[in-house]
Amino acid sequence: DVITHVTVMIHGYEGILHVIPSLEKLQFLDIRATVDIDIWPIVHAARTLKTLHVIAHSIRFPTTTWPQLKALRLISSSVVTCNCRQDQFPVLESLSIEGHTFLATETDLPQTLVSFQMSVATFPIDILESICLLRQIRHLSFDGSRLTYLPESFGELETLESLSLRGNFMTIYNSYGERDGHMLNISRLSKLRVLDLSDNVCLELGNSSIQFPENLEVLDVRSCIDGYYNEPFFQNAYLPSLEVLYTKHLPSRDDIRSVMPNLKTIVYADPDPVKKPVQ
Repeated sequence: DVITHVTVMIHGYEGILHVIPSLEKLQFLDIRATVDIDIWPIVHAARTLKTLHVIAHSIRFPTTTWPQLKALRLISSSVVTCNCRQDQFPVLESLSIEGHTFLATETDLPQTLVSFQMSVATFPIDILESICLLRQIRHLSFDGSRLTYLPESFGELETLESLSLRGNFMTIYNSYGERDGHMLNISRLSKLRVLDLSDNVCLELGNSSIQFPENLEVLDVRSCIDGYYNEPFFQNAYLPSLEVLYTKHLPSRDDIRSVMPNLKTIVYADPDPVKKPVQ
């Protein structure tokens, strides 16, 4: 009855999960399996759990209510099936889903979410619009999710402080083949401090109409296309609050003074990573 934290390793039959509901004060549960996992056996523990981590080949998450769950992390090498509804997770603050495919018939995300991480190749088409309705969200990550653009309403996330889009296919070209800086929709994110655009090999930054939030403090643009004539993107940017820049081009002192006057550190990615303070 005094056990509050449990880690379960499963290499075969998942019957051991039926023991979990007997732990009436359980608050933290970490399940690591090499097989498919159905969470149904532990639903009776849902009334006390505050943190749940599941790593498995595929995960089937029940639609029961988890009244105290604040952090949920689901990692799969195949399919994660989970409806993420407000009434199912009334106090959820952190949600992380990683895998090949994320399946959900409903995506009414909890308004209590502060952090959301999704790293999947296939996901519900309306999940991005649902994210744009979150009014307390501060941290978002869509690493490796094959995104090509952000919806227009994304700019309404006034509380967002960090955004990672690493390893996607973001582009500044719309469906008509026209250059359109609004494909990113980040200029209105006034509280954004950290932005990771690295490894977006289709994202052309130079000569573009992309407008970066002026309050950015950390920016990573490694492995992005610079634009026509190999022009570095910072010739068309103004980043007065930027302190750390990850780039494959070393800006000149004139660029630093005029575009990034507060820059303190440059992490240079090509040909060899070099971290150096700004003189």
